[in-house]
Amino acid sequence: MYESRQTIKLITYNLNRGCNSELEDCRVSQQEFISKTNADVIALQLTTERFATDLAIDLGFTMNYAEADNGFGNAILSRFPVTNHFSATISESWHPEQRSLLLVHVTIPTYLVHLAVAVTHLENSKESMRTSQITKAVSLLREHAGQDGHILCGDFNAIRFADYSTEMWSKFLKFVEEREWDPREEQVCTYMRECGYLDTFLEVGQGEPWTIYLPFADVKLRIDYVYSFQMNSWSLNRSWVEGSVASCHNPIVFEFSLKAGA
Repeated sequence: MYESRQTIKLITYNLNRGCNSELEDCRVSQQEFISKTNADVIALQLTTERFATDLAIDLGFTMNYAEADNGFGNAILSRFPVTNHFSATISESWHPEQRSLLLVHVTIPTYLVHLAVAVTHLENSKESMRTSQITKAVSLLREHAGQDGHILCGDFNAIRFADYSTEMWSKFLKFVEEREWDPREEQVCTYMRECGYLDTFLEVGQGEPWTIYLPFADVKLRIDYVYSFQMNSWSLNRSWVEGSVASCHNPIVFEFSLKAGA
């Protein structure tokens, strides 16, 4: 199980409550897809504890879960031993949809080093709530993630204006207005950058960045992210978006390895 691995592969994947973009039950397809990625660390959002448990048993992985709301939450599955884990709610208590942060510490036998990985799923419709949630998440990670750097990934529901053409952005604004959501801003991505996090797709991404397609609005978005923080001993090798029809989201794959002499 812990065979020598020079490159570590992580994926983050929003399972959309087990459904595809047509709201058809795709749990079997999702499990098959994830199994074929040969990932070492799997971060899931909008999943159930049962699904994550069954997948972990099938893969022979450890699994940790943090419920968010209505039986769905975040999970991290790991090929490597988990030495510690932490979870917390990051929404205000009055908010109708609770959001959670899950953090695990794993030991990678190949390198005999520790790695901290966290996953979250932020508010969809209000920028102020997303910003509040990520601020709390980052504060908790400063307290619990340790001093060796960490990864924070998941569905941030956040955007960067630079990713979009004028035409694409106009389509998205129309979509947002029709649903009476707050206008999208860059507060979350700006906050992450100011806190010292690296957007790994911007650093080493290959191919198109779109992680979700809204066919009824003909809009492609990049709202899922893998961020690294002070991973000075690690080389960020490459990242890409893997096509999948088993969910309305496409997973991000991120590969990294320990630097020589680290």
